Amino acid sequence: MTTKQTIYQETMAEGPKMAKDMVKGAENTRVFLTDLADALKFLVQKGFWKSWERMKEEIKFLYGKFTAFDYVCGGISFALWGFGMLIGAIGTGLLLYQVFLWLQAGDWQFMPLMMIWTFLFEGTALHGWMTSPESWLGLHTILEWMLTNIPISVVMILGGAALSGFMVAVIVAALTIRRFQFVQQEKS
Repeated sequence: MTTKQTIYQETMAEGPKMAKDMVKGAENTRVFLTDLADALKFLVQKGFWKSWERMKEEIKFLYGKFTAFDYVCGGISFALWGFGMLIGAIGTGLLLYQVFLWLQAGDWQFMPLMMIWTFLFEGTALHGWMTSPESWLGLHTILEWMLTNIPISVVMILGGAALSGFMVAVIVAALTIRRFQFVQQEKS
């Protein structure tokens, strides 16, 4: 049976071993971070620089061959991408405004989609149907739940991100297809 004294002595005997393990771990960490810094330095000096130079060559190649239609489609695509970013930024700003009001007053100002619905459709047949439905009761229940429970900021942030992501995919696909077409034209 062990006593408190023997447990203390065993713990004290393990102290130097633990210290050695800590020093060894610190040395391994230092070696890892040094290797990581060397690898990143190599990538920056060699890899990123070469890819930047190659990208500049590709841009010169593409821009020299674009038609007016390509520029119009590209402009529309970039405008829609920017619009998606703007919607997301407005949604983020609205959320930050709600957080600011909450921090200031301690009361969360819930802003559901119903606020937008009422603003847009007040006095119309759609608004009348939302206030007192006579048909399509299942659809009314679903729509009413969505409009009263989903926040405006979440819809704007997710909608903006979806539009921006979709437009980035369209732009990348269009550039890839046009590059392939230009390379095929040069070969023939």
